[in-house]
Amino acid sequence: MTKYFTLPNSILKKRLLNDGEVCDLEFREPMSEVLVQSVGASLLSKRSKGVFSIEASDTQKDALEAITGAVLYENRLYDLSDLFPLELVQNVVDAEPTPGLNKFSFVVVAPDGQPIPAVSLTCRIDRRDGPVYTSDHEGRVTVEMACASIPALVIQPVENFWPTVIYGRAPSEQPEQIILSPVELDKCERFVELLGESDVNDGKGVVIAVIDTGVAAHTNLPNVTKRLTVLNAEPVIDELPNGIAHGTHVAGIIGSNHPECLGKAPSAELHSYRVCAPNSRNMETLDVVSAITEAVESGADIINLSLGFDDEDSAIVDAVEFALMSGVLVIAASGNKGLDSASFPARMKNVVSVSAIGKVDAYPHGSQAALARAKEQVGEYFVGSFCNTGDGQIQCSAPGIGIVSTVGMDGFLPCSGTSMAAPIISGLGAAILSRHMESLGARSVERAQKLMAMLYTTCKSHGLTPANVGLGIPSVR
Repeated sequence: MTKYFTLPNSILKKRLLNDGEVCDLEFREPMSEVLVQSVGASLLSKRSKGVFSIEASDTQKDALEAITGAVLYENRLYDLSDLFPLELVQNVVDAEPTPGLNKFSFVVVAPDGQPIPAVSLTCRIDRRDGPVYTSDHEGRVTVEMACASIPALVIQPVENFWPTVIYGRAPSEQPEQIILSPVELDKCERFVELLGESDVNDGKGVVIAVIDTGVAAHTNLPNVTKRLTVLNAEPVIDELPNGIAHGTHVAGIIGSNHPECLGKAPSAELHSYRVCAPNSRNMETLDVVSAITEAVESGADIINLSLGFDDEDSAIVDAVEFALMSGVLVIAASGNKGLDSASFPARMKNVVSVSAIGKVDAYPHGSQAALARAKEQVGEYFVGSFCNTGDGQIQCSAPGIGIVSTVGMDGFLPCSGTSMAAPIISGLGAAILSRHMESLGARSVERAQKLMAMLYTTCKSHGLTPANVGLGIPSVR
């Protein structure tokens, strides 16, 4: 048995109108619980906007489609393991197994020797994440593994310090000291020479939807005016914990008002749509479709999708096309698996697909960002080896390595990935739109095309190849 659903009415109406058909949504026979049960299927729920969620066999699905004339879409479950790239960690060998457990001891501290609690230490074996350990209130961590050494250990603080990686650690009774570099906002690379200087009024009058893992009530994100969770496809007020902080980081890149960590569109209105449960990277097709639909109907000018999938999903295709036909500029991360093709939906026509670049010597020595490898380097700029790229796959690029942004309620953290590059483009698009709102006019397909053209006109490749950066890195000056 497979889970299926019908598209929201608003998507169907927009599609029918653009096909030039009469938009009455009169199916041969309306979907109903009685009808679903009559073919032996199960109605899981009837949701707002005319969405039916059904569990059925292939035969039952075909019967319902034949009777009603509706299309049933599979509700797939996705595990987004590459929200943050694994390729920042260099290839490591398999650990040599031992008959019994060995003990590896560490203490995580700041440069002044103060312990750092709640730091995650993830053991990496080959390309796989192994056990995760957390430092206690004294910064201490004891790792027990049946191996002769730990090939790689990824150190991830919660906030205000730079993540790092250490390699080839042998067993030890005495704790090895791991010193993390603090985040100093006034010293962080802001890429002003590439992107231009942000203005506090940039983004004014523009609505940006962040479809992600949720956005925390961070001190420097007062412009997040809507927080909804669409888990189970019903938009409700998001009061869930922040979880993995991915969405909060993305939102800060767009709209942080901190003077030393200013977003690219600090005056934009941000709407957050959570499609992952707290501490989860799993999301369902229906939730993504519902989030896109809700964002469009709530007046989004730009949708940021710092997420992506390997395979095309026809329901998400229809939802993204609904947004595009409604005049929304859709910007998506190209993906973090180092493939020769952008992720879906970044590779869709008229979606702005964004890769990530970094800058040599821009990050603290020993930090994870400083260890990032290059797929291509020209001068001081390089394309991250983790980026999904390829001929015709990328429209533009932006900094996406060691990007410092908001996490938690008042913290800051460097993160890397095409997820960090996409919101820079969303913010720059909002800045351009806010500066030309009068001439560009109300939301429409024509406005979105003009805005996209204005964004692309500012792009410079800096010698990097189109397969990796598309037209290049845009700027607003």
